[in-house]
Amino acid sequence: MLPMITGFMNYGQQTLRAARYIGQGFMITLSHTNRLPVTIQYPYE
Repeated sequence: MLPMITGFMNYGQQTLRAARYIGQGFMITLSHTNRLPVTIQYPYE
């Protein structure tokens, strides 16, 4: 019974960690939405 409980706790911790990483990535994406577009001119095109 104890291994099953620790397995559920480990699964819950991994789920929360994944949700936090997804949230951090989404916040970075949102911070880039208000920027002006930058055109890069390549020298050989």
